[in-house]
Amino acid sequence: MKVLTVHRCGAHHRLGSAFARCAFPYASWINGAGIYAVIRLCGVTRVSLHHDEADAVRVLAKVDKAGCGDRCRGKHEIARIDLGEVTS
Repeated sequence: MKVLTVHRCGAHHRLGSAFARCAFPYASWINGAGIYAVIRLCGVTRVSLHHDEADAVRVLAKVDKAGCGDRCRGKHEIARIDLGEVTS
């Protein structure tokens, strides 16, 4: 599984959704919450976030089987967002 650690602004994000907005600024949508990202890269980037790895794997399997839209090219992946050490 790919691990995402680098994003555009260099800030230390506390939430997977904040990290994803920074890492994928051109995504047409980012929904959900958690550190497991199902990333659809077919034409327009779309990201769904999940708290549970197993849930993300299930979603990816559904997307791989059914496609992600009329321009689907099968470019889907799963990644874990590494938020690192969070200090208050």
